[in-house]
Amino acid sequence: MARLKSNGEELLRYKEIITYPIDNCDCIQDIVRTYSVRSNGKILRKITTRYNVTDGLLHENYTSGWKIYAKIKSGYDIKDRIAIMKQKVVNAKTYHLKDNAILSFELS
Repeated sequence: MARLKSNGEELLRYKEIITYPIDNCDCIQDIVRTYSVRSNGKILRKITTRYNVTDGLLHENYTSGWKIYAKIKSGYDIKDRIAIMKQKVVNAKTYHLKDNAILSFELS
């Protein structure tokens, strides 16, 4: 498991949120993939699964912790890559997936 402190300063953080209903119970499941772009060229990812019952009684979160997801190659400028990633997140639409799932993006 990677630690945020040992991987440099955070330059960008964004989230992919997938929301879909679970048919066998009255709850909504969110899968949140959080990405953190670090100053040392590494991209860390944390996956959180949230169960929320519609009446508000059950709220459970399961998280995987931060793991190294990718590395920016040494020939690329980190600031240029961050600008490209930020533009993709800002221009991203909300997508409707199969099984009534919804995919959305947000900057943190």
